[in-house]
Amino acid sequence: MKYEDTHDLVLLSTKLKMPAPRRNYIARHELFAQLQSSREMKVIYIMGAAGMGKTTLISSFITEQAPQHTAWLSLDEGNNHVFSFWHYFIAAVGEFLGEELEDILSLLRSSIDKAHVESLLTLVINRLCCDQDYYVVLDDMHCIHNKALLDSLEFFLKSMPDNLHLIMLSRENPVFYLGEFAVSGQLLFIDGSKLRLSHEEGLRFLKETLQLSASDEELHQMNDAAEGWVGGLQLVAAAGGACKGLLHAAGSGITADYLTREVFRLLTEEERNFLTTTCILAYFDEELCRHLQVGADFHNMVQILSDKNLFITCINEEKGIYRYHNILGEYLMQQFMTLPKPVQVELHQAASEILERRGDKGEALRHLFIAEEFERAKQILCRMEETVETWFWIDKLPLHVLISNINLAVQCLMYNISSLQLARSREICSALEEKYKGDEILKGLQNISLYIGDGRNDPTLAILLTLQQIEDLELSPVTQSLLLIENANISLTQHNYTQCEEFADRALEIGGRANICMDYYALSSKAQLMEEMGRFNESLATYARMESLLHSSTMMDALGYNYYIGSIGVYHKRMDEARAKEALEATSRIISSRVVPSFMVELGYEYHQAEYELLFGNAQKGARVVDKMLEGYFSKDILQLDRLLSLLYTMGLLKTEVAEWFIQEFRLQGAEKGTLGAQLLFARMLADKGEMETAMQHIDHVLAFSRAHKNRLRLVEASLLKIRLLVTSGCGKTRTIENYLQEALHYARDNEILQPFFLERTVLSSLLPIINSSTAVDLNEGEQQFLKDVTRICTIPHQTNTKEIVSARELEVLAELAAGLTNSEIANRLCISLATVKTHIVNIFGKLEVSNRLAAVQEAKRKGLI
Repeated sequence: MKYEDTHDLVLLSTKLKMPAPRRNYIARHELFAQLQSSREMKVIYIMGAAGMGKTTLISSFITEQAPQHTAWLSLDEGNNHVFSFWHYFIAAVGEFLGEELEDILSLLRSSIDKAHVESLLTLVINRLCCDQDYYVVLDDMHCIHNKALLDSLEFFLKSMPDNLHLIMLSRENPVFYLGEFAVSGQLLFIDGSKLRLSHEEGLRFLKETLQLSASDEELHQMNDAAEGWVGGLQLVAAAGGACKGLLHAAGSGITADYLTREVFRLLTEEERNFLTTTCILAYFDEELCRHLQVGADFHNMVQILSDKNLFITCINEEKGIYRYHNILGEYLMQQFMTLPKPVQVELHQAASEILERRGDKGEALRHLFIAEEFERAKQILCRMEETVETWFWIDKLPLHVLISNINLAVQCLMYNISSLQLARSREICSALEEKYKGDEILKGLQNISLYIGDGRNDPTLAILLTLQQIEDLELSPVTQSLLLIENANISLTQHNYTQCEEFADRALEIGGRANICMDYYALSSKAQLMEEMGRFNESLATYARMESLLHSSTMMDALGYNYYIGSIGVYHKRMDEARAKEALEATSRIISSRVVPSFMVELGYEYHQAEYELLFGNAQKGARVVDKMLEGYFSKDILQLDRLLSLLYTMGLLKTEVAEWFIQEFRLQGAEKGTLGAQLLFARMLADKGEMETAMQHIDHVLAFSRAHKNRLRLVEASLLKIRLLVTSGCGKTRTIENYLQEALHYARDNEILQPFFLERTVLSSLLPIINSSTAVDLNEGEQQFLKDVTRICTIPHQTNTKEIVSARELEVLAELAAGLTNSEIANRLCISLATVKTHIVNIFGKLEVSNRLAAVQEAKRKGLI
């Protein structure tokens, strides 16, 4: 599949065409011999000044040697951007990618996150890796200097397969690291000194290529003046042989004076007008020139200028498409800038008009931006498909023009947030707040500002628009989807489940019309909601829909981590070890293969890795992972680790200082800002501190909320925690405890909510046999079957059970400490010496990580030792 056959941008097809080597070119056999080794080289870097013959060298080599599977990309300043460069690059290698080209390009166009670029490049690298050698020529690499782009290029170079060979042509030394290739013998470097023509080659160029009929003396004089510089030879020829010492090696002495006096002045006024008018075009053909009203016969003019040896390159002979060589093009632009400003603007406007009509919106926009015709540019952007290419141009609009269209402004804001351009994001937010003060749209935009790190907003306090208010804003599908998905995520943070589901469902209704990725992210939001509410069956069904989207297109491969990370959480809450392990391994493969940058998944992966170890594997290893997380990202928000901390706490593995940190942070932020799980952990910790009444209040609050909002997961967790407190305090009636347990079983059964039972297994393991034999507890058949699963979960060996560490005699001492006995009384009661009692107490303090009697008793009770 060829890219130009699948896309309407004319510019792309011209930049992807190898310029045909000029007729009667001079074959550089010595350099060809070096290039023959390109199969062993991963990078061939050719450096030389403008006009040194870099492009002709490679195009003639390809023509003569005919290496199969060669792609060409001519770069310019417009490609000095991550998305633009890789868009063109992927288009260039499209024939190598086959049927997957459009899927990969769609992924690039739909991504608003620069972090996805590495995942996309890994996908491209994987598809290019095969037994067939591929050669990709990147002409004018000196145009590339954007840091983010260079970083992504270095990633690509480091990871690209051995069968891929990059041939880079540049005027400058490489600004990216190639040392590794040089050391390994995989770099071929050809500089300007090697590109110079020999004296004999220079004479042949003048005679055979340019077909000059001057005398031998004149030809030698021209050749000596150019000093092996191909561009210099052509300039001298264009000037009719006038050299007069104005040319110097490698073009360093080429000046506008020379071109004006020795070349431009020799042309007719019609020829000069043609050149000056058309030089603003990146490429030109008969239709474009006619629209610019150059006044001359196109084909006749091109032939005349070619005969005069001017720097005109044919890009596509069949379609009659040409461009100017940089040497001439840069000079002509200087001449163009001397025209009156209104004439310049008029020509750019005319060029934009015809280019847009031909479908080359990118080039049309370039002309409008140069002419500062931003309102017209905005109109074109409003009609373009909402992709990364469009957002790239939108971001170039002046701020006052940008915010005059809310659709473009929101897209630009999300583009900058995802690209981590926070200063620009804040600038846009501030301008929008000023312009739309008092407008409904501002509420939605204020929520987006949560992501720019300005500290002004808290998601738990965000004011959300209603569905009707969002629809009344008349936003484009992509903009509306973005706003709906963000609102869904914030609604979940606020525990507003109904609104979250409404937002996600509405995003799904319109998402497919806008972008397949919007569907995927909307499904992700809904799956997370279902998980939080304990609707695991629905959550997994939603993840299955996400999986089908992943398989529907190659472009979705890079988003697989989102699916796996999400589903692991459900498997853990179901205590489904096999599926959790399988999903974790899949996520690990994604990380190790660098389908996405590790930073994007490391938090989610580490979280679930720690949870898996605590549930099924090595609890001590899980504890170490949590410690690492607390030192990193979660050091700023410990409350978000409530599930892991709860597991550690009930296992006796949570450090005292971490528990105190959690309590302090919860008190500081308040229950309304923490998750329901964090509130239950806080209640558990308060109860162990003897603050039973306050602990019960928090549990009852979670129970009431969960019943009212049908949150099965939190209802089960809160019911079981209340059972624990009632049992350990000794103040709960049997019937009350049985009622709470029956309620937990009822709401947990259909969705197989098992992890909360595992969390309270030290209490339930002794309680369940009583429940099983009780006639007072009325369980239906399904609940009875589920009770067997619960019993199995509660009898899983406690891998870090402190009873295995604390000896039987130490447990006896602990019991006496709890009864308030002194050391002497304990010695008498247990018939041991006073010294032995003291030794046992010291050992107990060390094993429980406490420093006094009261703390030891509290810790022992919390661990279920007494």
